[in-house]
Amino acid sequence: EIFPEYKAHRPPPPEDFVHQIPILKSLVTEIGVVQIEKVGFEADDLMGTLAKQATEKEITTILMTGDQDCFQLVGDFVSVMMTRKGVSELIMYTPEKVVEKMNVRPEQVIDFKALKGDSSDNIPGVKGIGDKTASNLLDAYENLDGIYQNIDKIASNSIKSKLIKNRDLAYISKELATIDQTVALDIGIEDLAYTPEWTRILDAFKVYQFNRLIGKYQSRFGKEVDQNQGEKGINQPDGKYQTITNIESLETILPELSSGFAIDLETTSLSKLDAQIVGIALSWKSKEAIYIPLNEWLEPEIMEGFGLFDSIQNTKASRKKNPYIEMLEPILENPNIPKITHHGKYEWHVFQNYTINLKGIVFDTMLAAYLLYPGERVGLKDLVQRTYGITMTPFEALVGKGKSQIPFSQVDIDVATNYAAADADFTLRLYHTLKEKLESENLLSVLETLEMPTQSVLGEMERKGVYIDLTSLRSLEKKFQEKSEALTAEIKELSKSDFNLNSTQQLGVILYEKMGLPVLKKNKTGPSTDSTVLTKLAKDHVIAQKILDYRSLEKLQSTYIRALPTLVNPKTHRIHTSFNQTIAATGRLSSNNPNLQNIPIRTEEGRLIRSAFIPSQPQNTLLSADYSQIELRIMAHLSEDPNMIQSFQKGEDIHAATAAIIHHCSLSDVTKEQRYRAKAVNFGILYGQSAFGLSETLGVSRKEASEIIKSYFEKFPAIQTFIEETIASAKKTGKVWTEFGRMREIPELFEKNPMRRQFGERMAVNTRMQGTAADIMKLAMCEIAKEMSQKKYQSMMLIQVHDELVFEVVPEEKESLTTTVKNLMTSVTSLKVPLEVDVALGKNWQEIS
Repeated sequence: EIFPEYKAHRPPPPEDFVHQIPILKSLVTEIGVVQIEKVGFEADDLMGTLAKQATEKEITTILMTGDQDCFQLVGDFVSVMMTRKGVSELIMYTPEKVVEKMNVRPEQVIDFKALKGDSSDNIPGVKGIGDKTASNLLDAYENLDGIYQNIDKIASNSIKSKLIKNRDLAYISKELATIDQTVALDIGIEDLAYTPEWTRILDAFKVYQFNRLIGKYQSRFGKEVDQNQGEKGINQPDGKYQTITNIESLETILPELSSGFAIDLETTSLSKLDAQIVGIALSWKSKEAIYIPLNEWLEPEIMEGFGLFDSIQNTKASRKKNPYIEMLEPILENPNIPKITHHGKYEWHVFQNYTINLKGIVFDTMLAAYLLYPGERVGLKDLVQRTYGITMTPFEALVGKGKSQIPFSQVDIDVATNYAAADADFTLRLYHTLKEKLESENLLSVLETLEMPTQSVLGEMERKGVYIDLTSLRSLEKKFQEKSEALTAEIKELSKSDFNLNSTQQLGVILYEKMGLPVLKKNKTGPSTDSTVLTKLAKDHVIAQKILDYRSLEKLQSTYIRALPTLVNPKTHRIHTSFNQTIAATGRLSSNNPNLQNIPIRTEEGRLIRSAFIPSQPQNTLLSADYSQIELRIMAHLSEDPNMIQSFQKGEDIHAATAAIIHHCSLSDVTKEQRYRAKAVNFGILYGQSAFGLSETLGVSRKEASEIIKSYFEKFPAIQTFIEETIASAKKTGKVWTEFGRMREIPELFEKNPMRRQFGERMAVNTRMQGTAADIMKLAMCEIAKEMSQKKYQSMMLIQVHDELVFEVVPEEKESLTTTVKNLMTSVTSLKVPLEVDVALGKNWQEIS
């Protein structure tokens, strides 16, 4: 209020973080810890007020914070505990420690900041005065008032001039830096006493899957953990592990591997094309494993470079000197010797770097756990903690973090053996445990027929990568930058102000105080300028739409235009995205580095980004095969609604047909507006959209939206019945299943909070459609890959995004592959309505989208 620029330069918090705040508050409440908040004040003010109350009662107080502003609170009864950047140790700041750190006493900290300012908070201070001058002045004159009372005694004319010129800023800065210790709180020190209720804490830890914390406080939880965490009283891996340091030792073990084994690699990098093998861990019997260190065969000249892709990919000569890999190669490539992995796609990639084709992966514990616990953590160490109550050594404990991190190849061999061999051992143990659970939940066939084959297909797609036109991207960057600058100029002209568009606080002042736009929503820092608010304002105010356009451009620039060139592998000139099977609880695939799913398709700018994705050879073309309205077709199939089934069987435009049924008119008489509304309702029903949501989408009143939904269900009563029955069934079991047997637990169905409960109901309905659609896509991908392999196609499957597959096609296979892909995608399963696939060919991804 007194200084609009205060913290104005800070970007808005990430949306992922914002969504977690209510969850964090809920967790803190559930474990019984008092939380305090007050609108209009910063956390420092509340901490300062409580610290003052505690000091008056001579209660020792420790403030845990990363903010040095709190040094002003330090005193006889108050200390600040703070982490040091890049170091895990905690530092306790007493009055003496503050003097050592800042060269001023705690009570002088606010005067110190008043003089030198604080760039992290946008506190201006006195321009030209730094740390040393500020501390010298305070040493001589005690505080800010003392300095100005003795201004004529200051010898330096330059410093005196700066102080006189910036007097107002100095006192504003002092006010900004001062923590308010007089906030009126509805709570006192006596209300903060905390006695842990361990049963309550355990319940919360289970809900939030804090498995490591459950293990850490096992002694506090007592017998209850034993009943819920599996093996009793075990805290550390208890296997018998051996280091293999000579060929003779490995030879004696080879016969043991012939009946199958679990494998885990330690590598130089998480980048699949760059990684070299530091060591191989193998386990063929529970609680037994070996570790083969390969440190001396690492190739130092490429450890800091771009990986093995070119140097090793096409020749085995460079690794002939590694006898261990040579000896294991026939076993690794034998499809009849079963292998157990955890994230086997990565292991497959790394062995590809050594021209070894890892075959025979029959079970992947990460994929198995994903089917049993969709949406939850499925890391190996998380699963071991969850399943056996065993706390495995974290990777960082061996190699460190940040700048002090060492390569795994430098870890002591005995320590490395215990770590790596335990990974292989527990991969094998989890195989037996998870397989039994999959069988009891009727999920084993989903793993074997869907997820395992899909893992192989995705590995091949990642390996091939997709070609990027860097020249096109550079041109787009220039075009987008010019458009961004033009939008900036337009926004400043419309607002008649020069301000920082990336500052939400400055933007709020411009929109609501200067321009007088209506305040639709407030948050703790004032009127909101988030996208939902701006979208509503844009209907009546041009500036709001311009700001949305500017933000969209900036996001595209940072996320794709500038980022994509950095992801191009300089050896292959392609982007090798990572497809994730274990993220979305519905079974949908996702991708990262880059996230292909998030490239906008509805905006011109988004489509332009797709234009940079091109074939690797000029004579080749890209082929897109996209399921048409697959989720609506699945809705028709599951609900058995006769009107919707009939429309799909006739090949009608489903949205126009829906509009015709609702409005009692012929298809030819349906207007664009009626079709648009019908489309909004069709897709809204899939996602459980409320009347409020539909009113926002269509720009109509809530009453009118309610009438539209009511009319829709009157014409499609089987859909309403299907939705109600799905929710009722889910509430009985707490789970829903796709048509192919994929399971999803939905604990939100039993929440007391009605909003969370309604979210669970929407999730139950949507999972049946979206999950089934995801399963169909995976089946289609596997069938197409199998056909392409059998017929030795030279064309390649490159990209999967939601309902779309993208291929690079050589000229002589264009007609054949188009027919093959379309036939397999439409016949991979049988529904009560036909599956339709839209096929397009072009020279870049934009042309075929």
